[in-house]
Amino acid sequence: MCSHLLSEGNNMARATPVALIVMLSLSACIPIPHHTDVAIAKGGERKTPKIEFLKEGITTKAEVLEELGSVDTGASEGRLFWGRWEQTKFQIDYPPTVLQDAIWRRINLLAVFDAGDLLLQYCLCSDAQLLACLHRMLDHLDAPADASSRLRLSAMRQRALWPVDGEAVFENGTLAFLVGDKPDFVVPFSAIADVVNGGYLGYPDWSVVSLTVHFKPHTAPTDHLVLRTSPKETLRLIWLLR
Repeated sequence: MCSHLLSEGNNMARATPVALIVMLSLSACIPIPHHTDVAIAKGGERKTPKIEFLKEGITTKAEVLEELGSVDTGASEGRLFWGRWEQTKFQIDYPPTVLQDAIWRRINLLAVFDAGDLLLQYCLCSDAQLLACLHRMLDHLDAPADASSRLRLSAMRQRALWPVDGEAVFENGTLAFLVGDKPDFVVPFSAIADVVNGGYLGYPDWSVVSLTVHFKPHTAPTDHLVLRTSPKETLRLIWLLR
């Protein structure tokens, strides 16, 4: 291939940037980015889900479950569907080695159906937009029977220079942060300023939703808690705090 490229033009200055990258990559570990059609969800790697078939007022719940059941988070119930997966923005190969790397992004597909199981509305969003999308979808739904029941989540707070792992317990209008089953602090829900996406250290897999609870000034011994939740727990938390 190198000789073929060189035979079409000996003047290096006239070669295109793409041709230069190709030629250089044959003799050194120069990364070559390329798009892929790979997604990761429950059960492992698969083709990136196709959503072109979704038509509000036309597509049925059965069709959504058939086409997208492989990316169902397990939080789908009643008139709500929540699909979630990771897909590559692009993949990078390092020739002449077999090493590869990829840049991934999280995708959430939220859908609500009407009483006749026709698609009422759907939203495709990143994790950064997830809570806003969930609130918009839940506006069309009634709260579940267990919306106010006790919820216990993995959590982390910052104390001095070190993070402290524990659990956040939401119950009876209060949030308690426990360390080894002993309360570190307890505040009422009214102390919560907001809940936003992100904050968890590291890069958890697609099945984990990272949330940060911010407290109003002078209401708690820390300004925030970071939560590590599942999609189903995330839904329960949103219902609980609504």
